[in-house]
Amino acid sequence: MKLINKDILAVAKIASKDRRRYMLNNILLDHEKMVATDGYKLLEVKHSSEYTHKEFPTITNSKPVASLKSPLLLDAGAILKSLKFPKPQRLPILNEAVIVNENDTSIGLAVTDLVNPQVVKLGKVEGDYPQYENLFPTAKPQAKVRIDSHLLAQLLAAFKGGLTNSIILEFHENGSALVIKGDDEGNSHKRGLIMPLIDRQ
Repeated sequence: MKLINKDILAVAKIASKDRRRYMLNNILLDHEKMVATDGYKLLEVKHSSEYTHKEFPTITNSKPVASLKSPLLLDAGAILKSLKFPKPQRLPILNEAVIVNENDTSIGLAVTDLVNPQVVKLGKVEGDYPQYENLFPTAKPQAKVRIDSHLLAQLLAAFKGGLTNSIILEFHENGSALVIKGDDEGNSHKRGLIMPLIDRQ
């Protein structure tokens, strides 16, 4: 099975913190992806590591998992609290985690810098994760624009502080600038745009 990179932390941050929404407090992890949602936003990340469990350094008393028995539900809060990746390592494989020691009730996530290995035990949560796939539109997009995600984050930060944080995104012709406008009394006087990246077709 492919190794798990630090994207698992980004996914876990998306999960709901409302304990009344029990299923949404977890991330879904299977052999090809990780998913989390709070009911308002959703993040799916496919495993992209070039390494597998076979190549990860041996950790005492830890048995790497070659294939999950079934998709897992894991508590997002426990992941954020307990899983600590080492400082960036020169060997890329050391910047990732391996799933270990799966049994009927728990799994482990192991990381190491070759000096200080860490294995985090996580209980398997019972239940069915929402069928989120149907939320993604399947029709052809009306317009598309490729932009720099860092520039988008910087610009969106300028719209915080309104009464509702509501904004409007305007997509014009394919490849044209993405326009952002404030949509409440606190930020309606603001507008911005991000120029598209060069299309890589």
